[in-house]
Amino acid sequence: MFRQPRTIDEIKRSYADRVEYVGQTQRVRLVPGNFTPLTAGMACCGMMVAISFLFIQVGTHWVGPGVLVKAGIALGIGLAAGIFDYFHTRMGVDRGRWDLVLDKANGTLQLPAQGAFGEPVSIELNKVERCQLKTILEPDREEGGRGIYRLSVVCRHQFGDRQNVTSREEFTDHAFVQSHDKFQLKSIASWLGDFLDMNLELDEVDVDFSLVSARQELALSME
Repeated sequence: MFRQPRTIDEIKRSYADRVEYVGQTQRVRLVPGNFTPLTAGMACCGMMVAISFLFIQVGTHWVGPGVLVKAGIALGIGLAAGIFDYFHTRMGVDRGRWDLVLDKANGTLQLPAQGAFGEPVSIELNKVERCQLKTILEPDREEGGRGIYRLSVVCRHQFGDRQNVTSREEFTDHAFVQSHDKFQLKSIASWLGDFLDMNLELDEVDVDFSLVSARQELALSME
């Protein structure tokens, strides 16, 4: 029976097994293996059919052409959107848009694109400082909700001469993977250090937005 890896070592090995070596370039896909152009196209098609049918119904005030005609129009829109998304995703996969690429020859690290229409980000390896695990949405334990976490690479940028009093440093973070599983992201950060052959520290950032605290603030404001 297939079992999801649950220990740090198991998760690190699962990503290490995906690495493709081409000369001094190493490439690995961080998106789930079941994310394929076909599944993306089918999901887009189903979503667009439902949305289109609802808009057609509301736009015609529930009168006009029969339900079958409206369903046919919605199906046509959904199929068109699904076909477009299929080829868009296929081209993105072929281009390596969602791949993590380590190019040791040029000293660069390509971070995978965020979202369907994002573009990969290329950064210099010598600027990579640490990893950052940020809580985007705190889990609502009372209702059994899951949190949302984002893993980023933090880069250091030096401006001016280090010996000069006017020199300054800036830090930028580049998100490259998001998940409901905080433990998995910690494992990926540990694996990334091995992948880059660097001792990367992992910073955990406070919650940016908490659904629980937002409800508490709203309740206080209404008292």
